[in-house]
Amino acid sequence: MNESIETYPSYDDLKRSFFDGTIYQASDDELRRAILGLTRHAETNEYIRHHYIIMSNAIQSIQLDRVLHELEKRNSRTQKLVIVVALATLCAAVVNIFVSLID
Repeated sequence: MNESIETYPSYDDLKRSFFDGTIYQASDDELRRAILGLTRHAETNEYIRHHYIIMSNAIQSIQLDRVLHELEKRNSRTQKLVIVVALATLCAAVVNIFVSLID
């Protein structure tokens, strides 16, 4: 990752995006660059250093929420597939019982 510091959003840009809510529409790559920018910037001002930490935690929370949402969608698909397989197995068992009764 040989990205220069200019590719990261500035503190003011991030502050604005949090204020107007556009941070929630940011792409995963934009969020990653924001986290990297916040963690690589050595802020020496104790009065605003906690802002960097809070912003980093909030961005990571957004990323985690997206991952969990994607996992929930995958889990729903898997659950539906398991139900279909279970119903098919049940139908096969019922057919097998009827076939054995007919013979």
